Amino acid sequence: MKRVIIPLLSAISIAFLSSPVFADTTQGGPPPPPPPGGGTGQGGGGGGTGPPGPIAFAGSCQRAEIGGPVFPGQSDSCGIQMQYGTLRPGSSVTLVVSVNTSGNPGFGQTSCGAGPSDTVQGSGSRSCSFAFPNGASGFTNLGTLTFVAPSNAAPYGQVHMVAQVLDQNQAFILGVSLDGPGSFISPDPPVTMTLDSLSATEGQSFSGTLASFSDADAYGQPGMYFATIDWGDGSPNALPATISGWSVTGSHTYSEEGTYTVTITLRDSDTPYNYAIASGSATVADAALNATGRTVNTTNGFSDLAVAGFTDANPNPSLADFSGSIDWGDNSSSSAGIALSGDHFDVAGSHSYADLGAHTVSVHVCDVGGSCADATSQLLVYGLSTGGNFVIGDATSTAATFWGANWSASNPLGGGTAPAAFKGFANNPNAAPACGAGWSTTPGNSAGAPATVPTYMAVVVASSITQDGPRISGDSARVVIVKTDPGYGPDPAQAGTGTVVAVLCP
Repeated sequence: MKRVIIPLLSAISIAFLSSPVFADTTQGGPPPPPPPGGGTGQGGGGGGTGPPGPIAFAGSCQRAEIGGPVFPGQSDSCGIQMQYGTLRPGSSVTLVVSVNTSGNPGFGQTSCGAGPSDTVQGSGSRSCSFAFPNGASGFTNLGTLTFVAPSNAAPYGQVHMVAQVLDQNQAFILGVSLDGPGSFISPDPPVTMTLDSLSATEGQSFSGTLASFSDADAYGQPGMYFATIDWGDGSPNALPATISGWSVTGSHTYSEEGTYTVTITLRDSDTPYNYAIASGSATVADAALNATGRTVNTTNGFSDLAVAGFTDANPNPSLADFSGSIDWGDNSSSSAGIALSGDHFDVAGSHSYADLGAHTVSVHVCDVGGSCADATSQLLVYGLSTGGNFVIGDATSTAATFWGANWSASNPLGGGTAPAAFKGFANNPNAAPACGAGWSTTPGNSAGAPATVPTYMAVVVASSITQDGPRISGDSARVVIVKTDPGYGPDPAQAGTGTVVAVLCP
């Protein structure tokens, strides 16, 4: 609250009051009257040669432990401000506190705290004296007076405070205007609240009970309260919570893992100064990763080949959060590249194997938040024949003859019988085989079959082959990988055989 101090018109001198006139005597009711001699709220005579000049006091009181309202039996702390003229050596002010109560006030021992411009000179069970340096003047935070509110204070018992001054043997009393939630004793028992532990997962909505509370007021009802939540992650503060019975519930989604401080403020709707604040930790776990291995067929010496994939349970992940590694299964490993691909992430790498064939690849990916996942993939690494491509028939079983003098007899076709002049090698086009592409060659061994073949080789599967003079042509219904057998030679008498181990397309 804003405090207003009435300006002073002239200086006064305040002498130390060793035995305050009203210390430890007030039993309740309004502040005691000034002593005889004409004292007033602005200072008054008491038998001296002239009245002291004007002086003004104001104070703000709050519960000593946590601020806010004060309830019977709790410690109240009041900070006092004073505006005054120039003071002479040995000046002091004594503050006395009283409360309008029914019965014995029951004060405990008062404690005194000095302000920046004075020192504590003395104290009693309900009073504090403050001294000033020579020549002090103007405006100061006089100090604090802390006391225990009476346990039997009447409803809305008003706290009263008076300043007692002695100037040139003239005693006078000034009332201190008090504000703040501790300036009266609240009749509403304090609400208490306990924050539950909170566990959530990043990117996933948390919804549940955050705290429980109770009201010592026999007439208290949960519906009399409202609450706000600060989730501690920089989201808009003071978000409304839901009161469900004697519990505070709420919903929130944390975007990143970590530990956050959640603060709940609970207030009584009909007594706003009756409130409770509770803080606790929200532990937000890293969302889980789920990695999936793949079966990949590739030529050797590949770059940025996607060998596995993974998903993040966080619906809004950051690509920069991820890292990965690949064990290629041949006693070598490398870091992985991570790339977003639709609704998942691809794990890719570059490598070259010493041997063609099947290799088991192990993939490990992690999020900076700590979640990790592993996957196992199967790579089949194959080669291409030089100068063109070998062909087998579409009605062939997994045992394949891709080259030889009796090729047509060994390779039945779904679209008719192959010409006897075709020995199994097509030199046009001289490129990697592709499904749906046509090819052509010349009869016999005039196409120039390569001297050797890879241990695992891409082979065209034809469904129809025809001959038109010196030109033989066919289709590419499929492309497969054949594990080749020893014994192949470029002469048609040296048949090339093997086993179909994988289909590349369609």
